[in-house]
Amino acid sequence: MSKISHADVYMPYYKQGDDLHSCLEQTNGDPIKAFRLHAEYMHSAAKLSEDIADFLEKYQNSDACVAVANALQEKNLIEVSADTHHISISADSDLILQLVERFKDAGVSLYEDEFEDEVFEEEEE
Repeated sequence: MSKISHADVYMPYYKQGDDLHSCLEQTNGDPIKAFRLHAEYMHSAAKLSEDIADFLEKYQNSDACVAVANALQEKNLIEVSADTHHISISADSDLILQLVERFKDAGVSLYEDEFEDEVFEEEEE
């Protein structure tokens, strides 16, 4: 049986104008410092995206993932949902717990809601 969990990913940006406005406030209106601060946020968001992609790719190519995928006859056991202000990743609970642990300081947390985690039965041969 594979248990599916979900993780929320919080990127360090909101909306380009709002973000730059916040940077202007933080730098007392200094446009050069504001753009440099804004660039730092964007670089950290890009770095987080690359790091998560590398992490997921390593998992997806692992023997454990291939075995589960074969048992479930699925090719992609990682699902990403994204909308205006929200990004979440759904996958095997072990992967999600590793993802949260690895990136907790970068804004990745375990998604908690009123619904129980999904459980998928592996087919027995």
